[in-house]
Amino acid sequence: MKCPGCGSSTLEFQADRYICASCGESYPPSIMLDYIRSFGDWLKTSPTNRTDAKLPETHVGLGEGVPSGWGDISEWDFMSGLRDFDPANPVADLTALTWEMIGTAMTSSIERIRRYGRRFDELDADRDGSMRVYLGRGISEQIDYDLETIACRFALLDDRVMPEELALINSALGLSLDEAELRKRCDTAKDAGGDPFSTPPQSFVAAVVYDNLLYGETKNPEDSCSELLLQTLKTLCEEILICDGAMADDEVAHFTSLMKAIQDLLVEKLDSWEGKPRVSTLALSPSYEGLRIGPTTANPQDGTAAASEAQGEAIGQAEAAATAEAEEPEDEATLEELLEELNSLTGMKRVKQEITSLVNLARIQKAREEHGIKQNALSLHLVFYGNPGTGKTTVARLVSRFYKKLGILSKGHLVEVDRSGLVAGYVGQTALKTAEVIEKALGGVLFIDEAYALSVHRGESDFGQEAIDTLLKGMEDHRDDLVVIVAGYTEPMQAFLDSNPGLRSRFNKFILFEDFTPAELLEIFKSQCKKNSMEPTEEACEAAGAYFEELVNRHDPSFANGRTVRNFFEDTITCQANRLAESEGELTREALVEITLDDIEAAKLLHDESA
Repeated sequence: MKCPGCGSSTLEFQADRYICASCGESYPPSIMLDYIRSFGDWLKTSPTNRTDAKLPETHVGLGEGVPSGWGDISEWDFMSGLRDFDPANPVADLTALTWEMIGTAMTSSIERIRRYGRRFDELDADRDGSMRVYLGRGISEQIDYDLETIACRFALLDDRVMPEELALINSALGLSLDEAELRKRCDTAKDAGGDPFSTPPQSFVAAVVYDNLLYGETKNPEDSCSELLLQTLKTLCEEILICDGAMADDEVAHFTSLMKAIQDLLVEKLDSWEGKPRVSTLALSPSYEGLRIGPTTANPQDGTAAASEAQGEAIGQAEAAATAEAEEPEDEATLEELLEELNSLTGMKRVKQEITSLVNLARIQKAREEHGIKQNALSLHLVFYGNPGTGKTTVARLVSRFYKKLGILSKGHLVEVDRSGLVAGYVGQTALKTAEVIEKALGGVLFIDEAYALSVHRGESDFGQEAIDTLLKGMEDHRDDLVVIVAGYTEPMQAFLDSNPGLRSRFNKFILFEDFTPAELLEIFKSQCKKNSMEPTEEACEAAGAYFEELVNRHDPSFANGRTVRNFFEDTITCQANRLAESEGELTREALVEITLDDIEAAKLLHDESA
């Protein structure tokens, strides 16, 4: 099987998806659907001729990327089954077999999880068996129960059982369920009560506890049952939900709710930050009712209790140190200094006025709150619109620092993304991807460049609207510690805000970033020179100014204001280096820092060619 991105035949299945060893791209198991579809024509040949029929050329190398342990493709039962198909109805047969094949792709990960379960059962028995008592069954049994129950629940979310869903679940989990048995399992599980889509499965409780125990012994962060279980369960649920070709809103909501519940548990109880030790079981002290995992003996006379307390204290100190190291350095600039930094930017007169007014309003609002004066909530989300290179990202970063200094935001950092950072290529992944970005931006500003790309209709497979819906929910849930700034061209941004009533209601502050004038572009060029210790001659500055005026008048599609100036400066440095390299004179300091008219003229040619 070849990578869709680079065409390499080095796809390997790891945990929950295919990874290309050449380009690093990853794909879910359902990518196999695209590869199998072209077998349809081959299937239409009669069974007697099918044995000698040549497979489609695009799939001659299908076996080259088969995961380890699958054997040669010609030996698969899948291929044997294909040769016996009824050519009158090949598509239905092919679809079910394809999903069976996708399920098979997950069996190696599921077997690894089961091995963890058996290993944990042994550890639990060696200690005091408290986890078996808490669960009412062995850990390995609980893992199987949770995987099977959750799979059946997701298959029945739309109250129908597709043949493809049965094929996928049975092949992935090694079952032989029919529709009646699948429904029976769901009904039995419902008797336990509670919302199954907002509570972490019990197998994750056990996995977290024993992952921490194992890490205390091995110090190997890759040895984690809970993380592998999450990855595999996530993929299994996704594949079940897209069996029928679409995912309804309630299915997305249930899927997101369950994954969030599990992730919250892992974030709280299982530390996987690089370079930071995991919380040990002794310090973990799980609060789940009826369970308290601790040392098998705690005799004060032999010092076990004291040792446990000391270990917990040491881990707490290590956590505090690691957390302090990971935090952003404190911004020591005062509010007045930040305003001076804003006003020192080239051009942007209207932007400076708007931001200054916004900061003043926020400052007075904060003072009123401190005096207990009632007032309407202040909307801090912003729309930046204008052409590229007009300083939108720079100002957004300053806004985040203003809000931090005013106490509106807890961290004041900036997370910058575009459509690709929010939207995934497969059903169900966009909501999680967007939620992860929101989580990362909490306490600061989420800056979405070219935000209008989320609302551009791109066909049935587009998930931009899913990202918008998740973003709106995140803005509501975290309205006290998250500011969102959307940016882009003027007209597309208006269309973007009109695409969803919720967007227009949350963004009521619009700031226009006008194009720089030729004089302002020349000022930016001079500041680039000064920053890099370069000294342009008067003739060079005049030539650069004339060129910027020409660029403004032409306004080619590639023109990007300040970004164009920075690129031109780099071209100028390149041309200066070429001139000095060919010079026979001495490379004095004056020669190394001087930018001449010849450098500017050469840079103009180079820049026009690249444009």
